[in-house]
Parts: sequence; structure tokens; C-alpha cells
Amino acid sequence: MSTVEERVSYLEAKMEDCSKGIADLRDRLVALEQKMERRFDQIDHRFMWVIGVQFSTLFTMIAILLRLIE
Repeated sequence: MSTVEERVSYLEAKMEDCSKGIADLRDRLVALEQKMERRFDQIDHRFMWVIGVQFSTLFTMIAILLRLIE
């Protein structure tokens, strides 16, 4: 049977392993968050282009219709 000191040292080693694992997980989550932020910035940029093209097309169609009516 193990002594109290052996049990405590075993638990301390396990806690240290868990702490290292949590720190590694935190680092990976930060990297994932940065990658997702870059991806969302790219999507926002493309979305603004699509909206710009749609408004340009809409204004062109309105201008054409107004000239046809007059």
C-alpha cells in the first residue's frame, strides 16, 4: 500500500500534466481564433464587393428604366 506522500506526489504529477494539457489547448484555441478572424475578414471583403456590384446593377437598371419612360 502506498504512503500518503507517494499518493500526493502522484496526484501532483497528474495535476502538472493536466495543466500542461490545458495550456496547450489554450494555445491551439488562440491560433484557431486568429485563423478564423482572418477568414472572416476575407469573407467580409468579398461580401462588400458583391453588395457593391448589386447596387451598381440596380442603379444602372433604374437609370435605363427612367430613360425608357421619358
